[in-house]
Amino acid sequence: MNRFVERHPVWSLLILVVIVVALWLIFATWPQGLEEVIGRKKVFLNALFNGVTLGGLYFLVASGFTLIFGLMRNVNLAHGSIYLFGGYIGYTTDNLTGSWLFSFVTAFVAAALLGMVLQVLVFRRMEGQDLRQTLVTIGISIVLADLMLWGFGGDFYQVIPQPGRSALLVIGDVSGKGLRAAMTGTLVLGALRSLAQEALSPAQMLHRLNQQLAASSNGGFVTCLILAITPAGAVTLANAGHIPPYCNGEELNTDSSLPLGVAAEAEYAETTLQLSPGQTLTLISDGIVEAQSATGELYGFARTAAVSAQSAQAIARAAQQFGQEDDITVLTLTFVPVAAGAA
Repeated sequence: MNRFVERHPVWSLLILVVIVVALWLIFATWPQGLEEVIGRKKVFLNALFNGVTLGGLYFLVASGFTLIFGLMRNVNLAHGSIYLFGGYIGYTTDNLTGSWLFSFVTAFVAAALLGMVLQVLVFRRMEGQDLRQTLVTIGISIVLADLMLWGFGGDFYQVIPQPGRSALLVIGDVSGKGLRAAMTGTLVLGALRSLAQEALSPAQMLHRLNQQLAASSNGGFVTCLILAITPAGAVTLANAGHIPPYCNGEELNTDSSLPLGVAAEAEYAETTLQLSPGQTLTLISDGIVEAQSATGELYGFARTAAVSAQSAQAIARAAQQFGQEDDITVLTLTFVPVAAGAA
């Protein structure tokens, strides 16, 4: 470090200034004049860090293409899908084991094995044929992305424990198909886990998620429903364009706003309710109501309400038998009071 400072005093000074400014922007209280010039602190920092994250992603994609083409002379436009495959495998491993280190190793090995298979079965047979490699790898990237959406689903849900034996329930749906939709879903899941550590209300979480998605360049939108539930059965929920939950066979009347990523200025209201012992909440994705028969008839909201008090398996099975057209996700929650003195 000392040698670098001695050899490059100007660069050292610039790096120090950048570090000081960055720390001040993050931790200091902004004066009113500065917020009037560049906007609110949270919005600015969200946009800044989203830009850094997106720039890092572009760097990975560009460096992967440069290394693969420069060293192996392979025009591989599918390596982004290979990274995405590794990310999904790592995410799934982390959910199953709870070990981020093991999930990191698993993701690396899975991506490497997939790359080796493609090299042996595809690229080796097209060495020196740049145009053919380009067309084939574009096709591979599309197929891989759609296979991952088919396997992992465009829908997502999370049940996140909170302090005081409370919990967050999240369900949502990413619009579109292909690599971009899969990347958006991954971004939302990662952001959800991060925001869940900040003790935010459901409306605040949707607001933060919306700003992150609106600032990104992935396009598309995400519907999302977040519920905060206490051990006493008190429920606070906020809805970003998702199908409202059902309670004991009836659709709840909730305030709903725009889906995430549509407009950065969107506001999200909260609805509260109190569950009685034995009451059941049912959360579904649009794959239920949009199930379609062979004659083109939709399953619809009336049929959905009629089966909404049944188990999650029964609801999903009913829609599948009617004619599944999209991803189906069903969550059911039955309130059982915590016994007095329970640990």
